[in-house]
Amino acid sequence: AIRQLNAELDEGKIVARTEPFVGFWQGVSDLIQRRLLGILLSEAGRDFDVGAALKRINDDANRGLMFRVADEEIAKGRPVAWTITALLCIAVLTILVIKVWKLRALKAGEATPTADLPKKRASWRDSPVTIVCLMLAPALISITVWSYYPLIRGVLMAFRDYHIVGESPWVGFDNFILVASDWGFWCSAGRTLKYVFLTLALGFFTPVILAILLSEIPRGKVFFRTLYFLPHLTSTLVITLLWQLMYDPTEKGMLNQILAFFGLPHQTWLQDPAWAMVCCVLPGVWAGAGMASLIYIAALQALPADYTEVAAIDGAGYWGRFRHVLLPQIMPLMVINFVGAFIAAFQSIGSIFLLTFGGPGDATDVLSLAIWKEAYNNLRMGSATAMAWFLGTALVGFTYLQFRILRKVEFRRAEEN
Repeated sequence: AIRQLNAELDEGKIVARTEPFVGFWQGVSDLIQRRLLGILLSEAGRDFDVGAALKRINDDANRGLMFRVADEEIAKGRPVAWTITALLCIAVLTILVIKVWKLRALKAGEATPTADLPKKRASWRDSPVTIVCLMLAPALISITVWSYYPLIRGVLMAFRDYHIVGESPWVGFDNFILVASDWGFWCSAGRTLKYVFLTLALGFFTPVILAILLSEIPRGKVFFRTLYFLPHLTSTLVITLLWQLMYDPTEKGMLNQILAFFGLPHQTWLQDPAWAMVCCVLPGVWAGAGMASLIYIAALQALPADYTEVAAIDGAGYWGRFRHVLLPQIMPLMVINFVGAFIAAFQSIGSIFLLTFGGPGDATDVLSLAIWKEAYNNLRMGSATAMAWFLGTALVGFTYLQFRILRKVEFRRAEEN
């Protein structure tokens, strides 16, 4: 049927006239469905400001979503972009010069005169460095081909008006200018910080508390540890869909039935902008707490029992033993885990993708999801890569600060009791 239709169009039997200046309507249709109709038709839409939502949709449509942004508007930000780039290059070169100067001064101070003794020239085949390089070569080649080469190619996309089909001309800093001047991007960054805060507040400290409780119970330790560990063995997709059923906004939903049992009003959960972000965090916390708690349980078991016994003899209660004995001992492990949990929180969008897809409105539209939508919904690969640059730079900066803190932590090997 499609071939016949195209043949009739080519022969002129069917005259087709399209609406001029249609633009990319699919992206705007998604905004109307998510920001306007999705909230307006739910219980959260009673006091919904329709005019403000339509204005935001119109602004996004005119900022390149339906049509390309005018070159005159982009040209206003190019001097600022070049100035910031020049300052960053100067700062990086200054840091490198200082590091090299300090390294040379350190080597000059450590250098001591030695007698000119005859040295045996070792063959390069016998050099330990050569042997190590040969052993690591297959892994390094594999990582270079499948990780770093695609990464470099992807990084260059930020400086191009990338198209999947056809030419992709270089545009310089235009994609960065569009992203930096977009208020929606900074709103997504703010929601990302909120999501990271909730994830760490609920998901980072819960395993610590769970590990202490599982270490203190007198009976059934293996049973309870297994019980809390089982969700980790389940697929993330299954867990998310399971929680989606429990978030049913009607009176038949499991969580609403629990609220009704205690005489509390039912909630719309994922359809409520005030609850949506917390609802997206809870499935990951529930599934990952058991596995993370096992690590802390192992650390607590490595502690000498004399510490807690002496604290109990001195009159320290449960809170005192936790604050002055247990917490200082596991603090280095918590700092190490915090670095990984912090980075993972910025990059995890699985639950949001399946539960809300950024809705209701933009309540859960975090930066990682916004990058995905920009690339695969709006097909603007260049600006999506520029957004990823901003996110990656922020993560590198935060990680560097955390490693600076780790340098001050003293690590000791736990001895068997």
